[in-house]
Amino acid sequence: MIIGSAKGGVTLPNKNNSTVSLAAAAGPSGSVSGENLKVYIKFDDVDGNPANTAVDITDNDTLGSAADLILGGTGDMDYGVTGTPTNLGNATTFPQTDTNTGRWADFGTSTSQFNFMFSTEGGDAPTWTMCFWAKTSVAQTLGTSFLNCARGQGTKGFELYWATGAALTLMMYNGLSGNPTGRPFNYANFTDFSTDGDWHFYAFTMDGGLASNQYKVRRDAETIQEFSKTAGAFATTGDADHFLQWRTQNPYMYIPPTTSYLEFSLFARVLTSEELETLYQNGDGFQL
Repeated sequence: MIIGSAKGGVTLPNKNNSTVSLAAAAGPSGSVSGENLKVYIKFDDVDGNPANTAVDITDNDTLGSAADLILGGTGDMDYGVTGTPTNLGNATTFPQTDTNTGRWADFGTSTSQFNFMFSTEGGDAPTWTMCFWAKTSVAQTLGTSFLNCARGQGTKGFELYWATGAALTLMMYNGLSGNPTGRPFNYANFTDFSTDGDWHFYAFTMDGGLASNQYKVRRDAETIQEFSKTAGAFATTGDADHFLQWRTQNPYMYIPPTTSYLEFSLFARVLTSEELETLYQNGDGFQL
Protein backbone atom coordinates (compact mmCIF):
# COMPACT_ATOMS: atom_id res chain seq x y z
CA MET A 1 0.00 0.00 0.00
CA ILE A 2 1.32 3.45 -0.88
CA ILE A 3 0.21 6.01 1.62
CA GLY A 4 0.47 9.80 1.49
CA SER A 5 0.06 11.80 4.70
CA ALA A 6 0.95 15.12 6.27
CA LYS A 7 4.51 15.55 7.48
CA GLY A 8 5.03 15.57 11.23
CA GLY A 9 4.89 18.81 13.19
CA VAL A 10 7.69 20.43 15.18
CA THR A 11 7.59 21.07 18.96
CA LEU A 12 9.53 24.09 20.28
CA PRO A 13 9.96 25.54 23.79
CA ASN A 14 8.42 28.94 24.51
CA LYS A 15 9.55 31.64 26.94
CA ASN A 16 7.73 29.95 29.84
CA ASN A 17 9.65 26.70 29.24
CA SER A 18 6.44 25.00 28.17
CA THR A 19 6.11 23.78 24.65
CA VAL A 20 4.14 24.78 21.60
CA SER A 21 3.56 22.59 18.55
CA LEU A 22 3.95 23.97 15.07
CA ALA A 23 1.94 21.86 12.63
CA ALA A 24 3.63 21.17 9.34
CA ALA A 25 1.92 22.07 6.09
CA ALA A 26 -0.53 19.42 5.01
CA GLY A 27 0.73 17.00 2.38
CA PRO A 28 -1.17 14.65 0.07
CA SER A 29 -3.80 12.48 1.73
CA GLY A 30 -5.37 9.15 0.90
CA SER A 31 -3.85 5.98 -0.51
CA VAL A 32 -3.55 4.13 -3.81
CA SER A 33 -2.66 0.45 -3.84
CA GLY A 34 0.08 -0.67 -6.22
CA GLU A 35 -1.76 -3.96 -6.82
CA ASN A 36 -1.79 -4.91 -10.52
CA LEU A 37 0.23 -1.85 -11.49
CA LYS A 38 1.72 -2.64 -14.91
CA VAL A 39 3.20 0.66 -16.06
CA TYR A 40 4.25 3.82 -14.23
CA ILE A 41 5.93 6.52 -16.32
CA LYS A 42 6.64 9.52 -14.11
CA PHE A 43 8.02 11.71 -16.92
CA ASP A 44 10.53 13.20 -14.47
CA ASP A 45 13.51 11.83 -16.41
CA VAL A 46 16.37 14.25 -17.06
CA ASP A 47 17.11 12.90 -20.55
CA GLY A 48 16.59 9.90 -22.83
CA ASN A 49 13.68 7.48 -22.93
CA PRO A 50 11.11 7.82 -20.10
CA ALA A 51 11.33 4.66 -17.97
CA ASN A 52 8.68 2.36 -16.53
CA THR A 53 9.26 2.66 -12.78
CA ALA A 54 6.37 0.45 -11.64
CA VAL A 55 8.91 -1.92 -10.07
CA ASP A 56 9.53 0.69 -7.36
CA ILE A 57 5.92 0.54 -6.13
CA THR A 58 4.82 -1.93 -3.46
CA ASP A 59 2.62 -4.82 -4.70
CA ASN A 60 3.28 -3.98 -8.36
CA ASP A 61 2.85 -6.41 -11.26
CA THR A 62 5.14 -4.50 -13.59
CA LEU A 63 5.73 -5.17 -17.26
CA GLY A 64 9.30 -4.09 -16.54
CA SER A 65 11.67 -2.42 -18.96
CA ALA A 66 9.70 -3.92 -21.86
CA ALA A 67 7.28 -1.05 -21.28
CA ASP A 68 9.91 1.70 -21.17
CA LEU A 69 9.06 4.37 -23.71
CA ILE A 70 11.10 4.50 -26.91
CA LEU A 71 11.11 8.01 -28.33
CA GLY A 72 10.53 8.58 -32.01
CA GLY A 73 10.22 11.53 -34.36
CA THR A 74 12.27 14.70 -34.44
CA GLY A 75 12.50 17.82 -32.29
CA ASP A 76 14.04 18.79 -28.95
CA MET A 77 12.47 17.12 -25.94
CA ASP A 78 12.10 19.43 -22.94
CA TYR A 79 12.92 17.65 -19.67
CA GLY A 80 12.66 18.97 -16.12
CA VAL A 81 9.64 21.16 -16.82
CA THR A 82 8.59 23.00 -13.65
CA GLY A 83 5.33 24.68 -12.67
CA THR A 84 3.58 21.33 -12.19
CA PRO A 85 0.82 20.52 -9.64
CA THR A 86 1.94 20.97 -6.03
CA ASN A 87 2.51 17.33 -5.10
CA LEU A 88 4.09 16.24 -8.38
CA GLY A 89 7.63 16.37 -9.74
CA ASN A 90 8.99 17.82 -12.94
CA ALA A 91 7.39 17.01 -16.29
CA THR A 92 8.48 16.29 -19.86
CA THR A 93 7.28 18.15 -22.94
CA PHE A 94 6.90 16.46 -26.31
CA PRO A 95 7.22 19.09 -29.07
CA GLN A 96 5.37 19.44 -32.33
CA THR A 97 7.56 21.31 -34.81
CA ASP A 98 5.08 21.34 -37.70
CA THR A 99 2.04 19.37 -38.88
CA ASN A 100 3.99 16.22 -39.69
CA THR A 101 7.04 16.63 -37.47
CA GLY A 102 7.51 16.23 -33.74
CA ARG A 103 8.02 13.63 -31.03
CA TRP A 104 5.99 10.58 -29.99
CA ALA A 105 6.77 7.34 -28.14
CA ASP A 106 6.23 3.58 -28.30
CA PHE A 107 5.89 1.30 -25.27
CA GLY A 108 8.85 -0.94 -26.06
CA THR A 109 8.81 -3.54 -28.81
CA SER A 110 6.54 -6.25 -27.39
CA THR A 111 3.43 -7.15 -29.39
CA SER A 112 1.62 -8.91 -26.56
CA GLN A 113 2.32 -7.22 -23.23
CA PHE A 114 -0.98 -5.31 -23.24
CA ASN A 115 -3.14 -8.35 -23.96
CA PHE A 116 -4.47 -8.17 -20.40
CA MET A 117 -6.59 -5.24 -21.61
CA PHE A 118 -8.36 -7.53 -24.07
CA SER A 119 -10.27 -10.80 -24.08
CA THR A 120 -7.16 -12.92 -24.74
CA GLU A 121 -6.14 -12.50 -21.11
CA GLY A 122 -8.91 -10.36 -19.68
CA GLY A 123 -11.59 -12.95 -20.41
CA ASP A 124 -15.15 -11.79 -20.96
CA ALA A 125 -14.76 -8.93 -18.50
CA PRO A 126 -11.36 -7.20 -18.80
CA THR A 127 -10.61 -4.58 -16.16
CA TRP A 128 -8.04 -1.80 -16.29
CA THR A 129 -7.38 1.85 -15.50
CA MET A 130 -5.16 4.31 -17.36
CA CYS A 131 -4.32 7.71 -15.84
CA PHE A 132 -2.07 10.66 -16.68
CA TRP A 133 -1.67 14.42 -16.34
CA ALA A 134 -1.33 16.65 -19.40
CA LYS A 135 -1.02 20.33 -20.23
CA THR A 136 -1.29 22.02 -23.63
CA SER A 137 -2.52 25.28 -25.13
CA VAL A 138 -2.60 23.95 -28.70
CA ALA A 139 -5.94 22.93 -30.21
CA GLN A 140 -4.89 20.35 -32.80
CA THR A 141 -6.98 20.10 -35.96
CA LEU A 142 -5.59 16.88 -37.46
CA GLY A 143 -5.61 13.26 -36.34
CA THR A 144 -2.50 12.79 -34.19
CA SER A 145 -0.88 10.10 -32.05
CA PHE A 146 1.11 10.38 -28.84
CA LEU A 147 1.64 7.01 -27.14
CA ASN A 148 1.45 3.70 -28.98
CA CYS A 149 2.35 0.14 -28.17
CA ALA A 150 4.15 -2.04 -30.66
CA ARG A 151 1.65 -3.66 -32.96
CA GLY A 152 1.74 -6.30 -35.62
CA GLN A 153 -0.49 -8.66 -37.51
CA GLY A 154 -2.94 -10.32 -35.15
CA THR A 155 -1.69 -8.48 -32.06
CA LYS A 156 -3.54 -6.23 -29.67
CA GLY A 157 -2.62 -2.87 -28.27
CA PHE A 158 -3.69 0.66 -27.57
CA GLU A 159 -2.96 4.16 -28.78
CA LEU A 160 -3.54 7.55 -27.21
CA TYR A 161 -4.73 9.61 -30.11
CA TRP A 162 -6.00 13.14 -30.70
CA ALA A 163 -8.81 13.08 -33.23
CA THR A 164 -9.99 16.13 -35.19
CA GLY A 165 -10.01 19.20 -32.99
CA ALA A 166 -9.23 18.71 -29.31
CA ALA A 167 -10.94 15.32 -29.05
CA LEU A 168 -8.78 12.93 -27.02
CA THR A 169 -9.30 9.29 -27.88
CA LEU A 170 -7.99 6.04 -26.46
CA MET A 171 -7.84 3.64 -29.40
CA MET A 172 -7.95 -0.08 -28.74
CA TYR A 173 -7.22 -2.42 -31.63
CA ASN A 174 -6.23 -6.01 -32.32
CA GLY A 175 -4.01 -5.56 -35.36
CA LEU A 176 -6.15 -7.54 -37.80
CA SER A 177 -5.81 -6.50 -41.42
CA GLY A 178 -8.68 -4.73 -43.09
CA ASN A 179 -11.28 -2.43 -41.63
CA PRO A 180 -14.15 -4.22 -39.88
CA THR A 181 -17.55 -2.61 -40.01
CA GLY A 182 -19.13 -1.09 -36.96
CA ARG A 183 -17.79 -0.60 -33.46
CA PRO A 184 -18.58 -3.44 -31.04
CA PHE A 185 -18.21 -0.94 -28.23
CA ASN A 186 -20.62 1.99 -28.32
CA TYR A 187 -18.18 4.83 -28.66
CA ALA A 188 -17.79 8.53 -29.36
CA ASN A 189 -14.78 10.81 -29.22
CA PHE A 190 -14.00 12.23 -25.81
CA THR A 191 -14.25 15.91 -26.70
CA ASP A 192 -13.26 17.42 -23.37
CA PHE A 193 -9.49 17.39 -23.65
CA SER A 194 -8.57 20.83 -22.35
CA THR A 195 -6.34 23.22 -24.29
CA ASP A 196 -6.44 26.02 -21.71
CA GLY A 197 -2.73 25.78 -20.87
CA ASP A 198 -3.37 24.39 -17.37
CA TRP A 199 -2.61 20.95 -15.93
CA HIS A 200 -5.47 18.44 -16.06
CA PHE A 201 -5.88 14.88 -14.80
CA TYR A 202 -7.34 12.25 -17.14
CA ALA A 203 -8.44 8.71 -16.31
CA PHE A 204 -9.89 5.93 -18.46
CA THR A 205 -11.47 2.95 -16.70
CA MET A 206 -12.78 -0.29 -18.15
CA ASP A 207 -14.91 -2.63 -16.05
CA GLY A 208 -16.10 -5.34 -18.41
CA GLY A 209 -18.17 -7.00 -15.69
CA LEU A 210 -20.69 -4.17 -15.42
CA ALA A 211 -24.09 -4.45 -17.10
CA SER A 212 -23.68 -1.03 -18.74
CA ASN A 213 -21.33 1.96 -18.87
CA GLN A 214 -18.30 -0.30 -18.68
CA TYR A 215 -16.00 2.39 -20.11
CA LYS A 216 -15.67 5.73 -18.34
CA VAL A 217 -13.61 8.83 -19.07
CA ARG A 218 -12.76 11.22 -16.28
CA ARG A 219 -11.24 14.70 -16.39
CA ASP A 220 -10.09 16.20 -13.10
CA ALA A 221 -12.76 15.69 -10.42
CA GLU A 222 -15.61 14.24 -12.47
CA THR A 223 -16.55 11.56 -14.96
CA ILE A 224 -17.15 13.28 -18.29
CA GLN A 225 -18.44 10.46 -20.46
CA GLU A 226 -19.60 6.85 -20.12
CA PHE A 227 -20.01 4.21 -22.83
CA SER A 228 -21.64 0.78 -22.96
CA LYS A 229 -20.58 -2.34 -24.84
CA THR A 230 -22.64 -4.07 -27.48
CA ALA A 231 -23.08 -7.84 -27.72
CA GLY A 232 -19.81 -9.69 -28.13
CA ALA A 233 -17.64 -6.70 -27.36
CA PHE A 234 -15.19 -8.86 -25.42
CA ALA A 235 -15.37 -11.91 -27.67
CA THR A 236 -12.15 -13.88 -28.02
CA THR A 237 -12.09 -13.87 -31.82
CA GLY A 238 -13.32 -11.78 -34.69
CA ASP A 239 -13.96 -8.11 -35.20
CA ALA A 240 -15.46 -7.76 -31.73
CA ASP A 241 -11.94 -7.53 -30.34
CA HIS A 242 -11.87 -3.96 -31.66
CA PHE A 243 -13.94 -2.96 -28.70
CA LEU A 244 -13.39 0.77 -28.74
CA GLN A 245 -12.47 1.79 -32.24
CA TRP A 246 -10.53 0.46 -35.18
CA ARG A 247 -8.02 2.76 -36.85
CA THR A 248 -5.79 1.87 -39.77
CA GLN A 249 -4.01 5.22 -40.16
CA ASN A 250 -0.23 5.13 -39.86
CA PRO A 251 0.25 6.22 -36.22
CA TYR A 252 3.13 8.49 -37.19
CA MET A 253 1.38 10.26 -40.05
CA TYR A 254 0.64 13.19 -37.77
CA ILE A 255 2.23 14.38 -34.56
CA PRO A 256 0.33 15.45 -31.42
CA PRO A 257 0.34 19.09 -30.34
CA THR A 258 3.17 20.30 -28.10
CA THR A 259 2.10 18.91 -24.73
CA SER A 260 3.64 18.33 -21.29
CA TYR A 261 3.00 15.06 -19.44
CA LEU A 262 3.19 13.71 -15.89
CA GLU A 263 2.44 10.54 -13.94
CA PHE A 264 1.22 8.00 -16.51
CA SER A 265 -0.05 4.83 -14.81
CA LEU A 266 -1.72 1.68 -16.13
CA PHE A 267 -3.34 -0.86 -13.79
CA ALA A 268 -4.86 -4.26 -14.60
CA ARG A 269 -7.79 -3.42 -12.34
CA VAL A 270 -10.40 -0.71 -11.93
CA LEU A 271 -9.28 1.92 -9.44
CA THR A 272 -11.90 2.91 -6.90
CA SER A 273 -13.45 6.35 -6.99
CA GLU A 274 -11.53 7.10 -3.77
CA GLU A 275 -8.23 6.15 -5.44
CA LEU A 276 -8.99 8.34 -8.45
CA GLU A 277 -9.84 11.22 -6.15
CA THR A 278 -6.55 10.64 -4.34
CA LEU A 279 -4.59 10.76 -7.61
CA TYR A 280 -6.31 14.02 -8.53
CA GLN A 281 -6.00 15.44 -4.98
CA ASN A 282 -8.09 18.54 -5.75
CA GLY A 283 -5.69 19.48 -8.53
CA ASP A 284 -2.50 19.02 -6.49
CA GLY A 285 -1.75 15.47 -7.67
CA PHE A 286 -0.41 12.38 -5.93
CA GLN A 287 2.70 10.30 -6.62
CA LEU A 288 2.58 6.54 -6.23
